[in-house]
Amino acid sequence: MNTLPSPEQESRTLSDRDMKAICDRLSGTPRKCLGWRTPTEAFAEELRKLGKLGKKCRNPT
Repeated sequence: MNTLPSPEQESRTLSDRDMKAICDRLSGTPRKCLGWRTPTEAFAEELRKLGKLGKKCRNPT
């Protein structure tokens, strides 16, 4: 699938493959609001930050 479906098209008429292609395309598109990173890149960075934060905040027992 090369283009996004029209707003009138119901999502339940799309195959799983088509839905994944749409999600991948949207998640791989750089966004100005994310400093021209993709949503996938921004999410991965946040997960890395949480991982580092989680290590610092653990209580040694």
